[in-house]
Amino acid sequence: MRLFVVVFILLLSAGAAQADPISGLLIGVLGLTGTAAKIFAVGFSLVASVGLSLLAQALAPKPDEPGIKIPGTSVGEDQPQSFMLGAFATGGHLVYRNSHGSAGGAPRAFLTHVIEVSDIPGVTLEGLIINDRLADIGEAAHPDYGLPLTNLVGAGSVVRAWVKFYDGTQTTADAHLVSAYGTRDAGYQWTTDHVGTGLAYAVLTFQYDREAFQSVPTSTFILGGIPLYDPRRDSTVGGDGAHRWGDASTYQPSGNPAVQVYNIKRGIIMPTGEVYGGQIDADDVPLANAVAGMNICDALIGDRPQFRSGLEVRVSQDQPSDVIERILRGSLGQIAEIGGIWRTRFGAPAAPVYGFSDDDISISDGQSFEPIKGLEATFNGISGTYVEPADLWQPRGTAPLFNATWEAEDGNRRLVADVKFETVTSRAQAEQVQAALIADERRQRQHSFVLPPEAQILDPLDDVQWNSPINGYVDKDFECASVTFRASTGMVVVNLIERDPDDYDWTPAQDRPAPAPYTPLAPLPQQSVPGWQVAGTAITDGAGAARRPAIRLSWNGAGQDDLDLLRWQVRVAATEVVVAHGVASVEDGQIEVSDGILPATGYEARAQFIVDRPKLWTGWLGAVTPDVRLGSVDIGDAVIRSANIGLAEITTANIADATITSAKIAGGIESDNYTPGPDGSGWAIYRGGFAQFGTLALRENAATFVASVQRASYDTTAVWVDILSVSVPAFPGASLTAMVSALMSTVPRQSGDGTFFYTYGAFRVLVNGVVRFARSSDDGSGSGVYAVASVASGSNTITVQAQWQGDSPVGLNYPRITELSIVGILSKR
Repeated sequence: MRLFVVVFILLLSAGAAQADPISGLLIGVLGLTGTAAKIFAVGFSLVASVGLSLLAQALAPKPDEPGIKIPGTSVGEDQPQSFMLGAFATGGHLVYRNSHGSAGGAPRAFLTHVIEVSDIPGVTLEGLIINDRLADIGEAAHPDYGLPLTNLVGAGSVVRAWVKFYDGTQTTADAHLVSAYGTRDAGYQWTTDHVGTGLAYAVLTFQYDREAFQSVPTSTFILGGIPLYDPRRDSTVGGDGAHRWGDASTYQPSGNPAVQVYNIKRGIIMPTGEVYGGQIDADDVPLANAVAGMNICDALIGDRPQFRSGLEVRVSQDQPSDVIERILRGSLGQIAEIGGIWRTRFGAPAAPVYGFSDDDISISDGQSFEPIKGLEATFNGISGTYVEPADLWQPRGTAPLFNATWEAEDGNRRLVADVKFETVTSRAQAEQVQAALIADERRQRQHSFVLPPEAQILDPLDDVQWNSPINGYVDKDFECASVTFRASTGMVVVNLIERDPDDYDWTPAQDRPAPAPYTPLAPLPQQSVPGWQVAGTAITDGAGAARRPAIRLSWNGAGQDDLDLLRWQVRVAATEVVVAHGVASVEDGQIEVSDGILPATGYEARAQFIVDRPKLWTGWLGAVTPDVRLGSVDIGDAVIRSANIGLAEITTANIADATITSAKIAGGIESDNYTPGPDGSGWAIYRGGFAQFGTLALRENAATFVASVQRASYDTTAVWVDILSVSVPAFPGASLTAMVSALMSTVPRQSGDGTFFYTYGAFRVLVNGVVRFARSSDDGSGSGVYAVASVASGSNTITVQAQWQGDSPVGLNYPRITELSIVGILSKR
């Protein structure tokens, strides 16, 4: 016999002075047992609520707003341990952030986030939300970064994000993190000691790309819950399966509310050895009652289980009793304890276990009857809020329920209760539960009286049937809100609350379809240059005569309010070699390119806006230049005599004297520094086929283009960093001029009080390590060509460095250096 019966017999044998009535056997038993002492804090507030209507119980606490507990990913050292019961979502806790590698000329181009998601192992990654957008997780894993997030792409539709997940059972540190960050400065390292034993965590890698990410990415993880013990899967206690209490390796994740409550009552073991929950002995959680509740929760309504539960538990903030209350609220559940024995009920009341009539009620004891509640405790309508996965695990309201008949009964008032179902992630379940709550709420009758000793079989939450001609009851169902035994007489004091199983009826036809998946803001389309056209044209002089072939590039520059510049390229159609490129003002609408353009030649050109958002190059459009060649007007006033071309040697002096004879050209041509012989210099070509090319030398009073390099864009950093360099060969007696062209951006930001701060891009030019020139976007537009004074020729290196200046930038919004080019010119005067 159970403990309360033993106590009852002992008290019956006591003397009259010792056998005072026990008004609360529960408290007496709790004071006697060690097990009760363990569970007291967990269960006392739960037992105190038994006897209220289900709606009153749901409204009694101050529930949290449904949804993810802490928006975004938490940081800092003061965050509590946490774990997931059932499927739910969390921002996790950022434990490490760093960057490494380079790509496209950008240093430290790969951003790494290590985010802890569970302090108990065994959770599974079911989905991932990046920047409020559900990520598509691919299958072909990167060897270092893990699975690709295939819908997070940048320029050229190339993947720019990856995820790697560890479920807490790992025994070694992540090899790539150790390789990338193992030798960083102290405090910034990821070493072989960083295993994270027992902790589930994710490694997110983002490649720098302005088109994919305009700020530091945010992340939310959709997880399957921790593995839980289910006695129905334990063959040693009458179930079927390999589950064994105390061996977490045999457990499986479960969203069953009754399974979750059972595990909390018996205690969930943390990897640190601490126990979350009651540590209640198995004998004090009757298996038959627990399994019945689990089966009720698993019962199908259509193709869905009747009740499921999911939530994140924050260990030091969420008391086990509070967590149990939240789970029960979303699954029509109740819990009660008597004599150290815990019982639960889910869904509709069970079949009656005891029947009685008016004749069975003690007439020598008082009775109480509460037929109607006060208006302040009366409700005739209900609305609810639950967690909707289709809304990225944010709260969503249910369809409210109103009843005109009930409103008329309450004086034509609409009295609406609002219930928060923090653990419910199904609209159908939330609306099923709220319908039962409001129907049960209208059952207002409550009775208290004394029954004979035969009623000692009753426990709280048991269902009874009462035939009462006095009250007009025929087999009417009531639930035992409390049961107290009188030691002196064996009589049983019961408090009954009206229940009706019909209030809990729900059919698949009543389930509304799940909401459509969350539709995020559509990504910005890749922007191309509108009205792009390419045409052959000619540069004319003041008289209107065509003097040089050119390519006209044109576009629609009107209405492009936030666009300032575009870049363009021109290539030879036959070879696809780019021969010209540059930057133009968008509002100008056109530009004519003549440098390096040949007559009667096919060219193609394309363009792209310079902007930090998705963009496209235009297609290559073709055109043929007009056959405009050099004429006599291009030579100047000189007279070229055809008779002399075959005889005279072409020299610098002759050109200067404007006398060019033809004789020598008819036989051959030579450079002005030509010296015959194997070690000779200069060059010569003769009509008979002889040709000699000697050592290259600079001509007097001339300039020779010897080196150039051009790249697209570079981010600035807080210190001067090399971003581009070019080496120039040595020529004795020559001098070097370095010419640098670049655009520099300025990044504004606004503080909370409306004040604007600015961060400026800046670059400087060094020749052989000596700073020769510096410029910042704070100085002006930052566009143009800037020459560094000539220096003596030698094996020279021209280097450009960049940094940001002014106020500190935020996140990834650093000023940039764009359209950067270096030209080194050697000359001999």
